[in-house]
Amino acid sequence: MSQQYCGKCGAEGLETDLFCAACGASMQKVAVGEQESVPVVKGIVQQASAHVNGMVGEKGTLDLKLKDVFSSVFEKHTKEEADLLFISGTAVTTPDESEIQTSWPKPWLFSRIFLALASVYVLLYITATAFESTLVIPGLLVMGSFAVPFSLLIFFWETNAPRNISIFEVVKMFFVGGVASIAATLFIFSMIPVYELNVQGAITVGIIEEVGKLL
Repeated sequence: MSQQYCGKCGAEGLETDLFCAACGASMQKVAVGEQESVPVVKGIVQQASAHVNGMVGEKGTLDLKLKDVFSSVFEKHTKEEADLLFISGTAVTTPDESEIQTSWPKPWLFSRIFLALASVYVLLYITATAFESTLVIPGLLVMGSFAVPFSLLIFFWETNAPRNISIFEVVKMFFVGGVASIAATLFIFSMIPVYELNVQGAITVGIIEEVGKLL
């Protein structure tokens, strides 16, 4: 008995199939005992990329590589390019469906924002240690806490191919959602207090915090 598996995406097909129904590649027969050699992980990734590709109006799988996604990070960009990104997502600047780019977005602005926040953090740290000033400690804590999460937020905002979400909405959801999750978490803590700092207490705290974020 033999079964066919696509050598490109790993999808299973009928024995009589000549081409893969998922990606259109030529099918090859693989014995049942050789199923372990089929690139299952690659197939899952390809199927996920096909779903994402369908969201932007394309069909089939998407040959996505991390080096392609981050290829624009090390390129030189002008201030005008950053301005065009920041004004996207409004009623005036949102492109029509026919004008949406079908290629995978190549974000780069997030890296500049991370470098800026990291530079501010380093300067505050130098100020705090060199002058032994406690006045900059609040700013040090804020910059250290926001550098990575806010940069990741900008990264996912840049990968939004339709360009239909403005930076104002993103920042508003970031701060309002963050404060709301803290309020929800503290409310749950008031009903389910944690008194002991042990393994069970740490697990309980983690569950409560995640539930607060979901709310």
